[in-house]
Amino acid sequence: MPSVNVSSGVLLTRLLTRSRLRQLQLVHQVATLGSLQRAAEAVGLSQPAATYALLEVESLLGLALFERHAKGTRLTPAGAAILPRVRQALQAIAECADIVSSMHAGASGVVRIGATGAGISGLLSQVLPEFTARFPAVTVDVRQQPPEQLVRGLLEETLDVVVFRKPGPLPPETDFHEILTDRYAIVCSPRHSLAAESAVTLAGLASHLWLMPPTGTIAERDFHRLWGQGPWPTRLCRVTSQSPLLLWTLLEQRQALVFIPYNTVRQWILAATLTELPGQWGPELTAVGALVRKDENRGGPVHDLVSALQRYGTSEASSPAL
Repeated sequence: MPSVNVSSGVLLTRLLTRSRLRQLQLVHQVATLGSLQRAAEAVGLSQPAATYALLEVESLLGLALFERHAKGTRLTPAGAAILPRVRQALQAIAECADIVSSMHAGASGVVRIGATGAGISGLLSQVLPEFTARFPAVTVDVRQQPPEQLVRGLLEETLDVVVFRKPGPLPPETDFHEILTDRYAIVCSPRHSLAAESAVTLAGLASHLWLMPPTGTIAERDFHRLWGQGPWPTRLCRVTSQSPLLLWTLLEQRQALVFIPYNTVRQWILAATLTELPGQWGPELTAVGALVRKDENRGGPVHDLVSALQRYGTSEASSPAL
């Protein structure tokens, strides 16, 4: 299908006035399944109707989205370029349906939270039980993602608040509220031979088995710095993951040590599921806090949640240091 020069404004008008949600659903399914026939079945259309619907949306755009071949279909460069946005649009519609369904079920609002492991263990696990008891009609959706995805989700308004460690400069249309200080800890299973020790040294820890910190994290960087001036650990378990269950399993079954931000495993330490070894390790860490869009500072469930997080941070700051 030959392309013609059309302004984005004209294309937007075409899509708003002439496209249908079923066409977006069809594009997603054809890309996923690689077959127009199977995609038609997935969206509840006959194959002729699906063929017409796909041709219609390609005509609106002035570009072919798929190439037909003997075994099915594959995306054209244009199809590959717009597919992520099509899927985001469908996800936004699905979230609208979830919100409305919650409202029908009696919810008074929805808070979509994105968080890292430190945000979940250090803050949300401490605050959400009381928050949900105080605001039982607010639906809370929590998703764990990497920091860069969290910031993008906030800007694209698929998230309402992000709870994480400030990764660096943040977009000017956001506000970051520092809530909970953090530090590095060395932790192990309560059954580890070092768990009952009152004092340990870095040199003494070098002969024990260590888990590698997750690849690409600040913990990985600072783990190498920690051992840069001393004996490198002689035994390494070369599994890197941010899965809490896998972390606990390896610490328990391999009787290993791990160098990790305290707030990432805070809940497990408080529950005595993991043991923190005595000592101060590594450089200082930036605080864990809440990131919101500036327009979310006016009130509502997001404001209530951030206020609850801040109250908890204030109470922790006034408690005796561990």
